[in-house]
Amino acid sequence: MRRVVVLMVLTTFVLGMSEFMVMGVLPDIADGLGTGHSEIGLMVSVFALSYAAFTPIISGRVERISPYRAMVALYAVFIVANLWTAACSGYWSMMFSRVVTAAVSGALFSVGMVIVSRVVTPGERAGSVAWMYAGFNISSILGVPLGVVFTEYLGWRYAFLMIAVAGTIALSLCMVNVPRDIPPSPASEKGGLDLLGDRRIIMGFMITMFTFAGTFLMYTYINPLLMTMGFEDSGIGLGIMVFGVMCMVSNLYAARLSSRGGLRIGRFTFMLQTVMYVILPTAMLLPVLGYPVFLVTGLLMYIMNSSVQMLLMNVASSDYPGSMTLATSLNPTAFNIGIAMGSLTGGFVYDAAGVFSLGYAAAVFILMAGVVCLILCRDSRVGGNVSG
Repeated sequence: MRRVVVLMVLTTFVLGMSEFMVMGVLPDIADGLGTGHSEIGLMVSVFALSYAAFTPIISGRVERISPYRAMVALYAVFIVANLWTAACSGYWSMMFSRVVTAAVSGALFSVGMVIVSRVVTPGERAGSVAWMYAGFNISSILGVPLGVVFTEYLGWRYAFLMIAVAGTIALSLCMVNVPRDIPPSPASEKGGLDLLGDRRIIMGFMITMFTFAGTFLMYTYINPLLMTMGFEDSGIGLGIMVFGVMCMVSNLYAARLSSRGGLRIGRFTFMLQTVMYVILPTAMLLPVLGYPVFLVTGLLMYIMNSSVQMLLMNVASSDYPGSMTLATSLNPTAFNIGIAMGSLTGGFVYDAAGVFSLGYAAAVFILMAGVVCLILCRDSRVGGNVSG
């Protein structure tokens, strides 16, 4: 059981490297392809939109087959897509490779989540979910900074070659250790789509979407943000790594929060997060203040993640048992719709008003997430499920 959970964390680590690497080496890709920063920022948005569009579709298609077989097939496509990114000849070639990568990444995450939910006890589910999401944070701490180093000495293409190699290693380990006899989900009378009309599901989806619209409006431009705070090129990787540590702490604490009040506490964390983004532009004028405030936003970035994921899974388990794979795909889908909204908005704000205005725009999205969370907690139909 523990070995399988560790391998699924490794899977999310590889997925996180693939998703976030463009943000970490954005200027280098722009220079290498002869495009502007906002054009590469658009690539981040397209990746997120593709992730959001294809994840529910592909997750629904693979729900009726063995999770093991689905995992192997999706992993193979993922590896090939990253090799394509590393070898692409121009902007549009890379754009299409990123669309393919996004199309399978979300479904692979959902299948991994189903595998973990089948091999752990109900009491261990929240912690396992948090660790799977922590794999994305570990990619920010280790994977993306390592990619920055590869880019500095060898070029940005080697960063994506590294991802393909890591994916191959992870797939090999999963093929040996993941049980092959995990059964597919039971059939749902309405094909699982009835889940999507549940008010609790919709509001949980909106919380994640608005949260990550705000956070990734900033994170997409983390490289120029750090430069504005006084970081030299050689220190960018370290700055991203420390921020990733804050995000990981946020994710791991989210598991404890999920069992100690969950989304009810989220009403207050969203308020604090909004305040941090509002004061960030002023704090950035003084490097000694800007980066610490930015680190606090990282500490709050994933704090509600496990609570929302557990809400979705609990609702599916109790009321829509044939829709578990679809339910596990909704949070990452909302996550990536939020990334698309945030990176697109960030591109407009960055071009029109500069890096200092990003914090104000991010605060608007976080405030919207807080309002939805407040409504969800006051909705009598949700009852105890708001605790995750």
